[in-house]
Amino acid sequence: MDPQSSKKANPEIRALSGAVGGFLLWMITFVVSARALERRPESAAVRGLLVALGAAGVLTCAWTTRRLIVTRDEYSRQVHFSALALAFAVSAVAVFAIDLLQRAGFLSYLPLMWMWIGMVVIWWLCINVANWYYR
Repeated sequence: MDPQSSKKANPEIRALSGAVGGFLLWMITFVVSARALERRPESAAVRGLLVALGAAGVLTCAWTTRRLIVTRDEYSRQVHFSALALAFAVSAVAVFAIDLLQRAGFLSYLPLMWMWIGMVVIWWLCINVANWYYR
C-alpha cells in the first residue's frame, strides 16, 4: 500500500468525520456553557464568554454539516438544500404560531431550548420528505 494513499482519506469520509466531530463539539460546548450559566456567574465578561463558547459550537456544527453536504453528489446536495429550505419555512411558521398561541393564552411559556431541538427534528423530517419527493 502506498504511504501517500493512506494519508489522503476519502473527502467524503473526512467530511463525515468532521460533521460528527462538529456535532460532538456542539454538544460539549452547549453542556459546558449551559451548566456554567446555571450557576449565574457574576461577571458579565464570563457570561459573555460562555455564550460565545456555546454559539461557537453551533457555528462549528453548521460549518461541518455544510462541508459534508457540499462533498456529496448533485442529487444529495439538492435533497439536503431543499430539506434545509423546507425546514427553515416550517420552523419559521412554527415559531410564529407558537408566539401567537402564547399571546392568545393557549400556551404557557415555552423554553427556547425546545425550539432548537424541534428545529433539528423538523430538519431531519424534511430530509426524509425531500428524499421521498426527489425519488
